[in-house]
Amino acid sequence: MHILAIASAKGGVGKTTTAINLAVAMSTLGVQCLLVDLDPQGAIAATVGLEPLEESQSVTHQLRGSQPLQTFAMPNHPKVQVLPSAPQWDHLNCTYPYRRLLELVQTLNPPPQFIILDLAPSMEPLTRWALQEADSVFVMTHPSALALRTIPQTLKEILQSRNNTYLEGLLVNRYGISEQQSQALQPLLHEHFGEWLYPIQLPHDEALQLSFFHGRSVFQEQENSPSAEALSQIAQRLYEQHLSPKASVQPAYMQRSGSSSVAAPQ
Repeated sequence: MHILAIASAKGGVGKTTTAINLAVAMSTLGVQCLLVDLDPQGAIAATVGLEPLEESQSVTHQLRGSQPLQTFAMPNHPKVQVLPSAPQWDHLNCTYPYRRLLELVQTLNPPPQFIILDLAPSMEPLTRWALQEADSVFVMTHPSALALRTIPQTLKEILQSRNNTYLEGLLVNRYGISEQQSQALQPLLHEHFGEWLYPIQLPHDEALQLSFFHGRSVFQEQENSPSAEALSQIAQRLYEQHLSPKASVQPAYMQRSGSSSVAAPQ
């Protein structure tokens, strides 16, 4: 079992759409996935059609309880289970004992092989707790000036969150950025964050945004779209790294320690 967190200090960078579609991409490899919405805005439930929720079904209520988790199958993707959130029930000031999520996940039948945590765009208590639970972390970013300026502090806080935090890398989502603007910003990205950049980027792709509005995965929207292909490549890479019987050791350039002596690029 592997727990992957998707984090960002800025909203609007594509964190939730990536979490949803990455879970679907993992499921196409035969992996049983659990998608946990730890952003109280409840975007995942709204997107995949799980609203309205009762309080007993919300993520922070279930994490407080002692009953087996109640999850929901994602429509048209039965290998993806969802633990949803809702604004009226869930709050960022919640926190739980270490490994509480893992303890409750063991009550699921079958237990998931891969868990994706969609975090709130902040470093509030619930986000910090989730980073403690995660085995690895993606930092989502957008190639824009406002998004890029949040990266150093975000990296620093994540790397200090836990001694064995494994940073998958900076996952760049180019949606909404023109090709000309993207090309202009690429040298800046590599200059300041080169060693942290994930080798696969999410391309500018209307199909990804349309899928979000239509409440379905990009694989249903346009199976062979550029973003669907990129997400499939990411899923395959994650599978080979963390779930395959021949899973490789962490590539040296991606090994990161949570030691306070490690500083994010400035």
